Amino acid sequence: MIRLLFYISILLISCNLVAQSSNQSGWWRAELHREDGHIIVFNFEWKEEHGKPVWYIRNATERLKVSDITASGDSLFVQMPLFESQFRIKRSGQSLDGVWMKGGSVKTQVISFSAK
Repeated sequence: MIRLLFYISILLISCNLVAQSSNQSGWWRAELHREDGHIIVFNFEWKEEHGKPVWYIRNATERLKVSDITASGDSLFVQMPLFESQFRIKRSGQSLDGVWMKGGSVKTQVISFSAK
């Protein structure tokens, strides 16, 4: 009986994560808000591949695949494959808010992030 409840719990959690990522699918406009007031704008496509969320960040004709995305409650942790950086994001309806963090030799750079 305990084993059955365990499997049902895992199934429900998995279905919830898939449903959450499916609701987020499509193109997003993202902004990094620098301290000097300038904004860095980029676009990414949120997809689901093999039951897991994936981002494709567009930079002119390049597409950077980001597949190391972990969900925990209403939070997402997106580890970038390059740049030794990650996004730490909270989901709220059809928007994302959080920070982009990049490690450095002297200090960690933290920049405010939002996307719709």
